[in-house]
Amino acid sequence: IERCKSLTSLPDGPRAYSSLESLEIKYCPAMKSLPGCLKQRLDSVEEKLLSHMRSSDPREGAKLLEPKSWKYVIRRNRDL
Repeated sequence: IERCKSLTSLPDGPRAYSSLESLEIKYCPAMKSLPGCLKQRLDSVEEKLLSHMRSSDPREGAKLLEPKSWKYVIRRNRDL
């Protein structure tokens, strides 16, 4: 999953990720957190890349002049 600006969550369910072998989520800044059933399965997922899950796409450049972006930056720093 890549560059989904408005994606906030993934489906949650007991069988939702039973066959998952790899997972990569990048540049989805609205993503809140992974569902509980997926968090439980992460240890068994062979290939996973989640380090840039909530990051903005660097190719789009900085947008700090837009008021919404400033609000996002301030909120984001509190999450750290």
